[in-house]
Amino acid sequence: MKALIYKDMILSKREYIATLFIYFIFAVFSIGDRGTTQIPLTLFFIIILNSYRTAIWMMLDDLKSGFVSFALSGVNSRSEYVLSKYALIWIEAALAAVYALVMSLYLRLPADVSLLFILLSASIPLLSAALILPIAFFEGEHIRSIIQMVGVSTLLILLLNFRQWVPQLQEIFQSANGSPWKPSILWVTGVIALHAVAIWVSLRAFQQREF
Repeated sequence: MKALIYKDMILSKREYIATLFIYFIFAVFSIGDRGTTQIPLTLFFIIILNSYRTAIWMMLDDLKSGFVSFALSGVNSRSEYVLSKYALIWIEAALAAVYALVMSLYLRLPADVSLLFILLSASIPLLSAALILPIAFFEGEHIRSIIQMVGVSTLLILLLNFRQWVPQLQEIFQSANGSPWKPSILWVTGVIALHAVAIWVSLRAFQQREF
């Protein structure tokens, strides 16, 4: 089991390095004026698109091959396997947050805008995983196609309303009694609580699977 988790980490590490390189290339073309006080929408779009893809399609492909490896290995540590998948998503979120922090410092964005940028960059893979992973751990190959269909629909909705919901979230952070920390704490608490529930459901579902 530890070898299987280590293999997943190595593959994911390569994916993350490629992701950061893509971020850098698009950042060069989307930054514009360094004195801007707005989130560069092109850059933010790339972060959302790539994080969403990583959190759904790569994660499901990894799960499909991982289930086969798990079945052949004969290891009974199902909890360790489930937790390793969530750990990979948190690594993805941490890297996205660090990149958003670096870009915020480079652009000299205001504190509330930078905080929103960082939280949203980290939250996309986390929220995707919390909503999708529990379903993926249930038995049934038809679930895979349903998840992908829902994922595509959600992504289209995000893209069609992209220029509307980002400024709205920015207004919420800026209007919170002049301080963005209260909505930030509530946001982080909500994400952690959602992941706690998702992990519990995933453990229950995976314990009932037959290999």
